[in-house]
Amino acid sequence: MRILYTEDNPTDADLTVRALERARPGWSIELVQTVEAAQARLLLTPAVDLLLADLRLPDGTGLELVSWIRAQGLPVAAVVVTGVGDEESAVAALKAGADDYLVKRAGYLGPLPALLEAAHGRERERMRRADRPVRILYAEHASDDVELTRRHLARHAPHLRIETVGSVPELMDRLPPACLAGDMRACPYDVLLMDYRLPGPSALDALKDLLHVRHLSIPILLVTGHGDEEVAVEALKLGAADYLVKRPGYLNRLPAAVENAFHRVELARGRAALQASEERYRTLFETSPLPSFAFERRSAAILAVNEAAIRHYGYGRDELATMTAYDLRPAEDVDSLQARLSSGDFSEPRTILTRHRKKDGSVFDAEVTVREAQVLGQAALLSVARDVTEQRALAEQLRQAQKMEAVGRLAGGVAHDFNNLLTVIMGACAEGLDEEGGAAREPLETILAAAQRAAGLTRQLLTFARRQVLQPRVLEPNLVVRDLVKMLPRLLGEDVRVETRLASGAGRVLADAGQLEQVILNLAVNARDAMPSGGTLTIETASVEIDEPYRERHPDARAGPHVMLAVSDTGIGLTPEVRRHLFEPFFTTKEPGTGTGLGLATVFGIVQQSGGFVHAYGEPGQGATFKVYLPRIDGEAEASPPGEAPPVRGGTETVLVAEDDRGVRSLVVSTLAAKGYAVIEAENGSEALAAAERHSGRIDLLVADVVMPAMGGRELADRLKARRRGIGVVYMSGYTDDAVHRRGAIEPGAAFLQKPFTPTALAAKVREVLDAKGRGGAGDGEGP
Repeated sequence: MRILYTEDNPTDADLTVRALERARPGWSIELVQTVEAAQARLLLTPAVDLLLADLRLPDGTGLELVSWIRAQGLPVAAVVVTGVGDEESAVAALKAGADDYLVKRAGYLGPLPALLEAAHGRERERMRRADRPVRILYAEHASDDVELTRRHLARHAPHLRIETVGSVPELMDRLPPACLAGDMRACPYDVLLMDYRLPGPSALDALKDLLHVRHLSIPILLVTGHGDEEVAVEALKLGAADYLVKRPGYLNRLPAAVENAFHRVELARGRAALQASEERYRTLFETSPLPSFAFERRSAAILAVNEAAIRHYGYGRDELATMTAYDLRPAEDVDSLQARLSSGDFSEPRTILTRHRKKDGSVFDAEVTVREAQVLGQAALLSVARDVTEQRALAEQLRQAQKMEAVGRLAGGVAHDFNNLLTVIMGACAEGLDEEGGAAREPLETILAAAQRAAGLTRQLLTFARRQVLQPRVLEPNLVVRDLVKMLPRLLGEDVRVETRLASGAGRVLADAGQLEQVILNLAVNARDAMPSGGTLTIETASVEIDEPYRERHPDARAGPHVMLAVSDTGIGLTPEVRRHLFEPFFTTKEPGTGTGLGLATVFGIVQQSGGFVHAYGEPGQGATFKVYLPRIDGEAEASPPGEAPPVRGGTETVLVAEDDRGVRSLVVSTLAAKGYAVIEAENGSEALAAAERHSGRIDLLVADVVMPAMGGRELADRLKARRRGIGVVYMSGYTDDAVHRRGAIEPGAAFLQKPFTPTALAAKVREVLDAKGRGGAGDGEGP
């Protein structure tokens, strides 16, 4: 919008221009100091959209300038600024043709931009409707006056179209019921012109009826004779828009009076609509469940807040009224907010992720939507904040869980392939030790020991990846802890004091006893490393109920009864960065070469595979607590499994070996052949089936890898059992993931041999299965 500002006071001019430039950066403002300079500019191009004129100027008044604009027919909106502040000046400005006026009181610059926009909009609407005439209904009983009025308007104001009636009843008949009920859209006229001396009911009675009983919403002008000023004043009190006295030349004033009355009513309607809009805004603002602020863009001073903001941030309304938006940010975020406010475009809503600070000093993550708005009559930024701290924490937990799952899959795959290699290495070493002596023995023992340590690492990887076959039974964690506590002092050292707080009736869990011991030992060793100068290690148990709110905050948790096993220390604590990576394999805070980084990863894997979850808590310098939650079950605790199998011996039975890894297959075949077994060798399931078909004799045992191309060990075993009744099965695998263990890739209770294994372990497992089959009378396995 192009604004011509006429003002001779430099201070007022500077303040007004700066206020408008700040509120509406896109406006163009030209400043002149006199009526003459303004008239010269208004006749030049480019055209001016709005005149902002001070009432008193060195060579005239703002009213004269407005009157001149209207006489010239210029399509320019006009607003008069007056320091006088009396109603007479305001009325005079409107009569001269001004669209609005503003009194120079304290704070008057705040609503100025909105007032100018409204005036400009009305002028544009007036120009848009220039082709549509202003419709006048004239109630006049004197035919001479009617004719004079018609001729004058036809010659001097053809856009004013007039219809006449001779009495108040006729006037009522011309107005539809909806118009008389206040619906402006139903009125066929824009202005009513009424003579005071109409026959029938007096004009004042008609005014009362129309404006106060029927609620007519179009302006009414009263025409009076000489000496009727008291009547005119009474008419204004009743709500008449204006009056005209039938003095010589009054018809020259009639067009301007009609136009001004019409536009004053439009202005009042616009202000009422604006007030209603502001009321709606305030209702929405105050009742919003989200914290909402309005603040001035340049200074960031807070102009208004709602109750939700007061509750969430902890400040009182009076406190917030003295603050800025910067005060609600952590100190390190203030510069970024200043930069955003100075250069950001908020004409459309913008959503920003940031941090906010409460009165108590706590900081939370906030998703803030900001847009420009009119608040308390001035331009401002409206900010609606949503606390997303919990949402972002849940998202981070989900990302962490997905990352751990991906790392687990990778670890399981690596361990599977590595176990095949270790099986061959350990087998070759064992065979060499059986056959060789002398100088070769020591290197072979060194290689075997290294391979066994590598096998331990792969077992930890498989545990982390939840791909190790467990042997769960009903356990009492309290008993497991009591047994381990006896050996912990020797493991942890004399400078670490061990305390236990075991809740009676904590409950029982279904878990692998050895793996649960591994969890406690790993957490204890981790605690010892966190207390280099000694401290206290506390092991606790408790029966807890995980509810839905807790589960919603921790996506890896499951609702229901659990046994909680907690290991706490008084050590160096945990930083947020360390907490994020605690359970990742190979992550360690120790010096290079002093740890594998698999201890807590192993804990994570065991607990996950046992159907539970683990959470870590701690702050720097405040120690750490690891809480393991395992589902609580009913049932009696089971006794420990039987001891070791009897000494290994060979046999003469026939064994079918199916293994896709050449090195492992060669080791298995040579080991079993050395023990006296008749061995049939196959590279995969299909080849094993074909070999069994070709073999006419008995096949006593199938030794098969669980996962092979095209046909896995489970399918191969099922097909052979259907053809050879009573055949025994031993499964081998470098890993058993969910498809192997939980989805039935091996039948429950099946004999399983975990890679890597030694020739002795293989021979023992084969002998164990064959002996059990013979004792059970399962059949001789004859072919068809």
